[in-house]
Amino acid sequence: MKPVKFVLLACSAIAVLVIFALPYIDLGHGLDFTLWKLRNVNPHESLVHPYVILAAMAAPVAFGAMALKKQALPRWQSIISVICFAIALFIAFAVFTKTQTKFGDHSGIGAKLMVVALIGGLGASLTGSVKPERA
Repeated sequence: MKPVKFVLLACSAIAVLVIFALPYIDLGHGLDFTLWKLRNVNPHESLVHPYVILAAMAAPVAFGAMALKKQALPRWQSIISVICFAIALFIAFAVFTKTQTKFGDHSGIGAKLMVVALIGGLGASLTGSVKPERA
């Protein structure tokens, strides 16, 4: 049994949990915001990035769970997961542009962990799409 499905499920689950649990932007002086709290910081403008990441991670979570049950990860599920992880990675960095902060200066532990998880999930999905598991 290849570990691709475990990595896919773990990385997508970590990305979903980070949205709610860990500080994504750390402005110093005790000001830190989770990605979920950031969606309502500006009353005139709503930040939709958490919703996009949640929607993008729904498919890899489902595919990872199905792969664990069926003991196989088909190529088409891996290809869709590559697209979902790429979209989520782009949106994770777009948050910093939207909030006029920089990833290197203002990223909290949540942002760093999410980027690592999304890159890991992207790599696992690419591996699964190049060489799918046999049933």
